Amino acid sequence: MEFALSGPPEAAFAAWTEPDEVTRWWGEAGVYRTTGWTADVRPGGDWRADFEGDGGEAFSAEGRYLAVERPSRLVWTWRASWTPETESTIDMTFVADGSDTRLKVRQQGFDPGEGRNEYEAAWRQIVGWSIAHLKG
Repeated sequence: MEFALSGPPEAAFAAWTEPDEVTRWWGEAGVYRTTGWTADVRPGGDWRADFEGDGGEAFSAEGRYLAVERPSRLVWTWRASWTPETESTIDMTFVADGSDTRLKVRQQGFDPGEGRNEYEAAWRQIVGWSIAHLKG
């Protein structure tokens, strides 16, 4: 999947890796919010996200960074509390497009039975939140 983001790759990369940035935009009222984000942004470093649903339920996701090439590429694993048996890998590239950024997202390693369409819909929603954040 490919998305257009406002601003240079440095700003887009920061929005996806800096805890104070991520917790500002990941989620929305009526869906869920990111209540915490910790990240050791280096190859082999761990990350963790804590979320709270609209009804107050808590859930999380975590993983590790496999590749960090600031500000052009980020590869990280994803294991969610709601599907702890599945670990997938997310490969993101941030490419300058004039004064803006093209974000390419590829996720691999999930159970095909879970439905690629569900993953794509989730990424469109999540990246949509980052797009709105970067537009300011």
